[in-house]
Amino acid sequence: MRDTTFEIALTVDDIPSHGPTTQAWGRTLICHRVLEAFSLNSLPPVVGFANCKPAAKTPEQNQILHAWVQAGNLLGNHTFRHSDIREVSTKEFIDDIARNSRYLKRFEATGSKRYFRFPFLLEGESEGKFDAVQAYLRQTEHIIAPVTVDFLDFLWNVPVAECADANNSSALSALRHLYVASAMQKILHARKTSIALYGRNIKHIMLVHAGIATAHFLGDVIKACADISVTFTSLDRALCDPVYHNTPVFHTDSGRTFLHQSALVAGMDMSDHPSVPRSLIQSMSPSATNHSARAKSL
Repeated sequence: MRDTTFEIALTVDDIPSHGPTTQAWGRTLICHRVLEAFSLNSLPPVVGFANCKPAAKTPEQNQILHAWVQAGNLLGNHTFRHSDIREVSTKEFIDDIARNSRYLKRFEATGSKRYFRFPFLLEGESEGKFDAVQAYLRQTEHIIAPVTVDFLDFLWNVPVAECADANNSSALSALRHLYVASAMQKILHARKTSIALYGRNIKHIMLVHAGIATAHFLGDVIKACADISVTFTSLDRALCDPVYHNTPVFHTDSGRTFLHQSALVAGMDMSDHPSVPRSLIQSMSPSATNHSARAKSL
């Protein structure tokens, strides 16, 4: 019998500051449009993984965190400085988690769960660092939020910012189409991989970033998901799936999704894993087009 269940928990990384802005599209408007996509599509509370260093420096960005929570959503820990675990010591990384936790306390409801996501999806390139950070997270009752769907949405930020700034609606439309198509390709591949690994479609966790591309196109992705009968659920409910009770241990210096790590541990062939069209996305940026035109004129 075919498994038709398809639940996805949407999560957002790098609240309150991610990627470029423009004169018209500042941090506050970007956040407002992301929150608007949630409310217009009746999504359950969404966890935004915050790096609080920008909020600690700028009242506007601190207010974005307040707006996020006031809209009924939740904040998770993404380290204070968005630390790359490969570039800092174990102690420095743990200290950065702790510093972010202290800042986030002002936004936490009594008894609320503490979620954590590793920046760049990097959990530690060595066994010792991996084990030490995992032990600290257990000790402080942080719940690790893995990812099963990641389509590198941040790659669209610069082209979208430049096209929005130039009021280039036709280019934005082309970027929108590519953004949605890439997201859906990754979502469908996650379902295929899940069924191959576990014999069923698990509850998925999707990652997007709090950037200008998400502000422009997230609503379109949500609508496209509805067309394939996706139900959006909360992160808490998704993590109740028993598959997340066992973390695939795969020490690496590159970030991978939960499903990709699980497939590698199981020895599964991932050669059909769809890639994101980086060069095509970059070529749709006006600055890239101008650079190409200048090069041809030399």
